[in-house]
Amino acid sequence: MDKYVETLDALMKVKKEKKKKEPTIKEKEAFRSAWLSLVADTGLVGRAEQFLYEGFAFCGAEPFYAYLIQTEDQNATLATMFSGKYYGIDSNVSFRLVTHLLALMLNNNAPRNILAPIIKRLPGACVNKDKKRLGTAEKTLEKYFLAELRPDAELCPLADIGTKPVFINEFVALVSSIMDGIENAGSAKGVVAKNIVKIRKWFADYDISQSVSADTKTDQVIPEATTITEEKAKTVSVADNSQEEKVQTPRVVVAQPEEKVPADMIAYLTELLGKAAKVTTVVKSVTVVDTISATVTFSLLRQFR
Repeated sequence: MDKYVETLDALMKVKKEKKKKEPTIKEKEAFRSAWLSLVADTGLVGRAEQFLYEGFAFCGAEPFYAYLIQTEDQNATLATMFSGKYYGIDSNVSFRLVTHLLALMLNNNAPRNILAPIIKRLPGACVNKDKKRLGTAEKTLEKYFLAELRPDAELCPLADIGTKPVFINEFVALVSSIMDGIENAGSAKGVVAKNIVKIRKWFADYDISQSVSADTKTDQVIPEATTITEEKAKTVSVADNSQEEKVQTPRVVVAQPEEKVPADMIAYLTELLGKAAKVTTVVKSVTVVDTISATVTFSLLRQFR
């Protein structure tokens, strides 16, 4: 472990002496090899984590991505990075790290489960301690994402990544805004310009998928409402039919016999009582026998008097 630390310290010293000069290919290879060996021994803690950020200018996020895909639990490795001591201390470097990781993951068709935390965290990484967007956002996105993304990279549909829409919407809004700034500055050329078109289509496809999803949910609600309405209509129809049946039920009308009083009153009463018995048989099912009998009797008594 010590020899790896010595190599990395020596490379960092050379970098400081060169100030802003780009490291050579040999220096980049030496840094990558020493860092991967160190993190394999110690994990992403201590000096390994420190060199990842302070030595970012050598290889960007590539050494960390190489380490990440070799770990058994990649989500746990990402969680360790985000919760690390050095993450966020220098907002500019942290944003470069996350941005470059996204490009590397898309280029290598990384599993969707590790794309999700990067997309979720990227907007938050683009703000400084005052909660304002980094002034280096355009430069970082152009150099570490748009210039690094391969034109033939197949972009995983955002709707399939497996994170909440609110995080995807924040990601889309931020990256769209930064790309607007790059285009307005006139620096979008070559592969950068092509990748801006590619990313905008990626975002547009997501918007379409969300619209289709919303329409589908609406369509699923309408039949249910229609069914309820139809059931209510059936209920009303049955009720109406029931009322019609009640109205159309035939009534039994008993006509009062009109007879002249004969001379022999006994024979007349006997004949009327016989007719009343026949009427009682006819209207028996209507449950008005008592009423009819009372009516006939009352009529007879009146005539008798």
